[in-house]
Amino acid sequence: SELIELCRLHDCYLFSDEMYRGLEHEAGTKLPAACQLYDNAISLSGVSKTLNLPGLRIGWLVTKNPNILHALQHLKDYTTICPPAPSEILALMGLRQQEAILARNKHTIEVNLAALECFIKRNRSTFEYSKPKAGSTVFIKVLNEDAYEFSERLVKEAGIMLLPSQVFSDTEKHVNRVRKSLSLIKIIHDCDVVD
Repeated sequence: SELIELCRLHDCYLFSDEMYRGLEHEAGTKLPAACQLYDNAISLSGVSKTLNLPGLRIGWLVTKNPNILHALQHLKDYTTICPPAPSEILALMGLRQQEAILARNKHTIEVNLAALECFIKRNRSTFEYSKPKAGSTVFIKVLNEDAYEFSERLVKEAGIMLLPSQVFSDTEKHVNRVRKSLSLIKIIHDCDVVD
């Protein structure tokens, strides 16, 4: 709400990436969409993250501001006009099964998060992390080795790919973290290999 008030004060637009919305780890913790709270907010969502349909490239933007909406529609008319019909049909099928897909995805995340927590406890002198409140991604801090070098070594020795924080930004070098997906079933295998 502080960010929205700041945007209101300066009459700024707010673009909110809400692709993981719906993957909150605890019931009742879902935040309202930014477009519900502020007229100049634009909320981005889609089927790729929460419904595991990334190849479809189907998403949407929502705003209350008619001028922004008109500008976005005009831009779309000159870029993509419409997605492929098979993608639209598959996205519709996913949206119709949204509750079941979200329940399955949340269960997978819960199981993988528990496995990761056990792994972190067993290796607390090497790794640490803060438990995420939502989404299917976790950032793990590497304590005794450069995250980039650790990631390179892990992919060469064990075939496990992590993304070190350095690939996101040069300013993140001091953070020394790696990104790991919680949505993949193989996280338990990956933790066993690293152990």
